[in-house]
Amino acid sequence: MISFAVVFTPPTQQSRNAADRAELRLTAPTALNIPVAFTGLARSELRPGAVQMEIWHSLTWPLAGLIFWWIAGRAIDA
Repeated sequence: MISFAVVFTPPTQQSRNAADRAELRLTAPTALNIPVAFTGLARSELRPGAVQMEIWHSLTWPLAGLIFWWIAGRAIDA
């Protein structure tokens, strides 16, 4: 006879740090490219159903933000 035991171990500091880093990887591109949200260049309606909104924003907003950052860079150079 085979028996199974489920053992719950509380999260360690290392696993909490890893979760914080993973969250930062998703929120940092979105925070840096907030002008994209104001202009509406990256549409959320185009998101595939299986992709979470945070992942979609972290993938598409930097691409759409290239337009904004290029214009801002040209203005600084001038």
